Amino acid sequence: MTAHEENNEVSEPQPRLIAEKIPDENWPASILVRSISLSGIFLIMLVVSLHAAAEILIPIVIAYSLNLLLSPIISKMSEYRVPAPLSAGVVMVLFIGLAITALYNLSGPAEQWVERSPQIISEVKAKLKPIMSPISGAQEAASSVNDLMTGRDEKKTQQAQTVEVVLPGSQSRLEQLLERLSSTLGSIGIVVVLLYFLLAAGDKFLNKLVIAIDKLQDKKRAVSIIREIQRDTSRYLITRTLINIGLGCAVALALYLLGMPNPILWGAMAAVLNFAPYVGPAISLGIITLAAIISMDTLAEAFLVPSVVLIINIIEGEFISHQVIGKRLALSPVVVFISIVFWGWLWGIAGALMAIPIIAAINVVCQKIDAFKPFSNFISESNDL
Repeated sequence: MTAHEENNEVSEPQPRLIAEKIPDENWPASILVRSISLSGIFLIMLVVSLHAAAEILIPIVIAYSLNLLLSPIISKMSEYRVPAPLSAGVVMVLFIGLAITALYNLSGPAEQWVERSPQIISEVKAKLKPIMSPISGAQEAASSVNDLMTGRDEKKTQQAQTVEVVLPGSQSRLEQLLERLSSTLGSIGIVVVLLYFLLAAGDKFLNKLVIAIDKLQDKKRAVSIIREIQRDTSRYLITRTLINIGLGCAVALALYLLGMPNPILWGAMAAVLNFAPYVGPAISLGIITLAAIISMDTLAEAFLVPSVVLIINIIEGEFISHQVIGKRLALSPVVVFISIVFWGWLWGIAGALMAIPIIAAINVVCQKIDAFKPFSNFISESNDL
């Protein structure tokens, strides 16, 4: 074998090695598709997990939100060298006493309206009969003509004769009531205990996080970011709570002057539901409208009540909230509505009420971390076109 043949045998694998080094032209697209697929799977699993763990996560989120709301009081008491566990106990006793007092005073009127709820629809129809009679007459005439043309009268009669009403037994209702009561008491217990531990802990968890980080520069940056997130989120929650309390007082005073019964109940309802903008005020306005139609003597007086409440909501939403909260933490109305719908679907009424504090906290976090600032710009109102 000559030297030339040996060189050819040695050089034969080279084209194959060179071809292996040449990357596939479609590899960036395949990696992008894989990344999007994994992100979609992660989001689906996250939503399913949040829904499955709702009974545990809702009390935790409520407790942490209350911690951000009450922690400034603990900080103020610590300036006078009051131990954190003691100040947390005092704040908890005052908070629980205030909550029990409010519930006790509002439970009576609320129970009366709940017991009266089966009669509300018939009473509203009776009050609105002068207005609705021409419309109902036209509808009945159209329905009669349609029945004569299609010949469905006999079918409707037969269907009406075969209708059966099945009511659940008293034992099943009692079991459902006991199950809901135990679940509610368990959630309240989790909130109370966890809230006390969070208030009493203070900065212990932050100190543990600082110890876990190696570099001094990273420690300073982490402390700065967490402090700013806590301060801004706490400021937002406190401001929103004070605005809602002012709104509830204004609604209660206006309804009292208009002669509506139980004005404090409607003011408290308006204040609580206002934590879910757009959706909450619409629900409270509808409930107050029904109550006014039943309670007031004339329809003019009845429709004056929701008109005044609507004006108060517009003043609060368009002027006070925008001026007090400011553009920095203001969220896009589209994002607010989608957030309320999403968290309401995920966690029910509690999720709808906590939707805005949750998305506001996420917005604050995104503002403090450079990698997430584009998302904050996307959901903030100041960047809307």
